Amino acid sequence: MLPISVIILTYNEEKNIEECLKSVHGFFDEIFIVDSYSTDNTIEICKKYTDKIYQREFEDYSSQRNWAFNNLPIKTEWILNLDADHRVTKELLDELYKIYSHKIEEDIKGFLISRRTIFMGKWIRYGAHYPVYHAVLFKKGFGKCEKRLYDQHFIIEGKVKMGFQWTKFKKTIRAISKKMAIEKLFCEFGGNHKLKRFQIKIDLVVEKSE
Repeated sequence: MLPISVIILTYNEEKNIEECLKSVHGFFDEIFIVDSYSTDNTIEICKKYTDKIYQREFEDYSSQRNWAFNNLPIKTEWILNLDADHRVTKELLDELYKIYSHKIEEDIKGFLISRRTIFMGKWIRYGAHYPVYHAVLFKKGFGKCEKRLYDQHFIIEGKVKMGFQWTKFKKTIRAISKKMAIEKLFCEFGGNHKLKRFQIKIDLVVEKSE
């Protein structure tokens, strides 16, 4: 098991959460669900994979994340933050096992991961889509979510490492919500296209520098 606690936020995520949980179950020491009182089958699905399920009214994303950091009975030293539409791939797991098989320098408090966006089967490499870095993995007590209503980021107190010897640190995100699809399409096409239902897949990947 990886000495990492996974924290997943949910609200009516029955279409997404099972694939997310399958990708982390059996690999990480702890899986925590922080649910905003879902009214669909989200909780029933989560119970198949973890009994660490907590519910809290949703105020905003940063409040929900920071509440989790301050109140969940996390036993591990490291925390990985996921959403229900995230997927942890085999490549990511392989790299994490490699990284955590050795002692990590004491002054390292977190890691950055760059995002790779795949839209309609194509990797969007330009238009500020890549690389975009996110600090989703950090030591307990050294990370928090900034207080913003939109486009929040994690803030780490201390030294952060980016990629070091990782060759393919990768996880898959499937953004299926109509809202997110609309936002991404407006960003890509300037809002001039008629919008229907789309599915966007995002990969987060850190690659070794050549």
